[in-house]
Amino acid sequence: FSTFSGLLGVVRFAFSAYTWIRRELSSKAKSAIPRIERFINEGNAKLVTLHGIVKTAPKIHVSNRIELDGQTRKLASDIRARLVLNEAHAVVPDWDGSDVDPIRALSCDFAELKAMREVAKTRNRPPPRPLSANAILVSPSTRTLYLHRRDIKSETYKSVTHTFGGAYKPPLKVDPFDIPGDRDSLDFTMVREVFEESGILVRHFAEPICKSEEVDTGFIQFVYLGVRLDKNQAVIVNDEGVADPILFDELEKRLGQKERWVPSGRAHVLLWLALGAPGAGMFARFNGKRPV
Repeated sequence: FSTFSGLLGVVRFAFSAYTWIRRELSSKAKSAIPRIERFINEGNAKLVTLHGIVKTAPKIHVSNRIELDGQTRKLASDIRARLVLNEAHAVVPDWDGSDVDPIRALSCDFAELKAMREVAKTRNRPPPRPLSANAILVSPSTRTLYLHRRDIKSETYKSVTHTFGGAYKPPLKVDPFDIPGDRDSLDFTMVREVFEESGILVRHFAEPICKSEEVDTGFIQFVYLGVRLDKNQAVIVNDEGVADPILFDELEKRLGQKERWVPSGRAHVLLWLALGAPGAGMFARFNGKRPV
């Protein structure tokens, strides 16, 4: 009986510590987000909106294909004829950053997404809003942050540093096949995209997730802040860019070089630090400084 009581005490302590950490993260995020937004958007039209922190990503419900007007449909057809790869995407025209589960989305292909972007520019309207999942990778054993330097041929923000990640792929039915895509799971999107861009297989454990919007591109991002790597995992290059490892002691200097960053990637690294650098270890230091 005494052993059981001791075990129960440990469980209660662990649960209370867990809930305390969650409250602390929420409090830190509430304080840090306005400051980070002002810093990133200073002197620019708004580039990044940070909507908040969640502990689990919402499910995605894709109901229908998006409906396009004649001009956009014709442009999409022209673009589609030139594409080598035309992957499925999901857009969320009505999501406002609130905590809804599931998020309702509409499917489209990449040609339609490009066409909607081009038409939105000509009409001086906001771009379409595709869903994506990203991750900041951290190796506590080597005291290194792993990010992604985008390829010179990338559709947006060429040759600069960003988080690993990319677009959510909705399930599709192409008779007689059902193509599962990323099911209804942004966790799956994050794992798949990190693997495609780094060669590393990761999993979501307990990292805080930032829900945000890259305003100028329209991307709705769910960013997993501090996905841990073990000492045996090595990041490899890929055709979408290369790994950009940043030692903890070099991070402050790199964050000061804004021309080397995708604005949203820089914002998410700053938020990761403001939350205490999850995944980096309890006593992580950055050039001798605490993360917060």
